Amino acid sequence: MKGYGSSLKCCFEILRNHSVSYNLSEPPGNFCTPTWSAMEFVVVDEHGNVDKTKVVYHESQKLILKGNIGEQVKQVTYRKDCPHTGQAYSAECHDPCDPLDVPRPTLASYTTQVTVRDHGIMYTIVGIIITFIIIIIIITVICLQRNKRYPDVNKQNQEKIAC
Repeated sequence: MKGYGSSLKCCFEILRNHSVSYNLSEPPGNFCTPTWSAMEFVVVDEHGNVDKTKVVYHESQKLILKGNIGEQVKQVTYRKDCPHTGQAYSAECHDPCDPLDVPRPTLASYTTQVTVRDHGIMYTIVGIIITFIIIIIIITVICLQRNKRYPDVNKQNQEKIAC
């Protein structure tokens, strides 16, 4: 970690799919320019451009790189330049994360993502249930109409016809 007064820390965790998540202890700040480098290559530059051959996901405090964890773990660096203070901070991401220190999505962003997805699922389920109810009503109406038109035939063929 470099830079005067910086408490910036970076750590990594290996995910189930063998991708590696790099997590920062603090956001970059409003007037700072962040970059992520992996193995001497910039994977997220100061303009927000992303190397999609290496990056699975990124946000202000997190970077997830595709599998092949061997060398990535040792050589990922986060840097933020803050021209308004004249400071530059960097953090090497070579320490495993303590699960309690890993920044998690804020409640607002998590709620928004989950709510949109859950509403879609909810509307689909409600649509399917309504469709089944309509089909049952239509079958019931058809059976009742058939029973009114042909009451004698239905008594004779009661075993053959379900209505």
